[in-house]
Amino acid sequence: MTYVMENISIYQGEAVQETNLVIRKNSIYSMYTPVSKIKGFRNNIDHYIMTPTTACFCDPAKLLVDPISYSKEIIKRGSDTLLVPFEISFEYEAEKKYQELVNQLKSPPLDYCIVIVLPLRLLNTNLIRFCKNKKIPAILVKVEESYELTSIPWGRIKESLFPYNSVLIPFISEVDRQDEILKVWQHVLQQEGISHNSHPIHVEAPITYDLMKKIGLYPRKGVLRIGGEINYNLYPKEDWNHSIQNGIPTYDKIVYTIIKNKVVRAGKWMDLSICEGQRLTIQVPGFFCSN
Repeated sequence: MTYVMENISIYQGEAVQETNLVIRKNSIYSMYTPVSKIKGFRNNIDHYIMTPTTACFCDPAKLLVDPISYSKEIIKRGSDTLLVPFEISFEYEAEKKYQELVNQLKSPPLDYCIVIVLPLRLLNTNLIRFCKNKKIPAILVKVEESYELTSIPWGRIKESLFPYNSVLIPFISEVDRQDEILKVWQHVLQQEGISHNSHPIHVEAPITYDLMKKIGLYPRKGVLRIGGEINYNLYPKEDWNHSIQNGIPTYDKIVYTIIKNKVVRAGKWMDLSICEGQRLTIQVPGFFCSN
């Protein structure tokens, strides 16, 4: 089925663009082209602002207990993709805990990507090789003290990460030391030229567009583009000025959510029975990063 979405205001790249979309076979067939001669159903949504859906770092315990209810909470935050972590304390746990999570994630309603959480002392060649083999594109590194970061053989770590280049993300439990740790983290990893995120990510909070690129979720997720999936949120135009904070859309004003060309949320109504999630296998993390 082909249909046209007219008079759309799309917010992405921190700017609003006026355009039209032609949808064909559940993907975006064209953008920014005249649609007056195209036949088929037409939908005028000039009263709304459209934004791409995002990805969200999730709590695996809540997800596994009740996938449907938890996924609804994630959708309310404007996300349609989950970063699902498993955590290890010892190297020998990696294979077992990874397989346990894979087996438990048989039929989630949302697409997901598996990531690993480990202490800094376990960031070594063996576990990096493990992440390459399992296509784990993000490694959340638990850091307790800033001085720990200066005793790591970062040159060897960088060699081990290549060519898959999983992105390193700081995971800091000591809030009072966070600023000090992040200052050293940023300095060391930037100096070594290792793909990393400058700040921690938070449970049930959408991740940034930049991090989506580093992980490799972009351009499959987080952007509306020709050939891409039809995943978006709609905000009322009259509420838009109250829906943006520091250039980032907030989620409390969303009225519609469409995932893979299906309406899953309309006001307070929500139905995930039509959703079929799958694991997103990232072949090349950071492929679309500019540096």
